[in-house]
Amino acid sequence: MEKKALILYASMSGNTEKIALAFREVFEFYGFTVDLYKAQGEKLKDRQAYFEDYEFVCIGSGLIGG
Repeated sequence: MEKKALILYASMSGNTEKIALAFREVFEFYGFTVDLYKAQGEKLKDRQAYFEDYEFVCIGSGLIGG
């Protein structure tokens, strides 16, 4: 069975994006196929992803005001 990971993130300053890309590198190092989706204001309706298709699901977003 193929090992798959999903990384879904939003990044305003670029810091969350750096972390998401680092996560992708680590998952790929361990043999995972990675789907990386960046939310940029538009809805992700054209990119259907089902959590049950993945062993790992990572969701990241920035923090504003702590």
